[in-house]
Amino acid sequence: KRLDLFGPRWHLPIHLLEGIFFAKSGSLSSAALAESKHGKKLAQQISYAIQKGISEKSFQSTPHLVLLSPKYYHSTLKKLLAQWLVLWYLQNKFDGVSSSHILAYILNGPIAEMTIAAKLMQTLKPKQMQLLNLGNEWLRSFLPHV
Repeated sequence: KRLDLFGPRWHLPIHLLEGIFFAKSGSLSSAALAESKHGKKLAQQISYAIQKGISEKSFQSTPHLVLLSPKYYHSTLKKLLAQWLVLWYLQNKFDGVSSSHILAYILNGPIAEMTIAAKLMQTLKPKQMQLLNLGNEWLRSFLPHV
């Protein structure tokens, strides 16, 4: 069944992008994240990784941020962004599952994490599983090219 074209489907990538935009703006638009020590710390870590990537020529910052090194993204930034995305899942009532299972699933996908995928499918609703798959796609395929 297809994922609806509204609501969480668009909030998920906006949340991911906010983690990246923090590197430039230094502020978070989500009050819940701005008040969260863990959320703010993660945003700062993402910002640091982006600044480091710029200094190492893994990112271009002018006229806008462009990833020049997919290797840098996958080795340094992807895991931080996945942890950032886990915060979004937890804020959106992905109850009954551990954050480490969510993290492993969105980083590695359902085939690499078959045991975890089975546990998640037993606990979560089908729409929630679709959103986990969408998070995996964003981290793996879309975000490096945005």
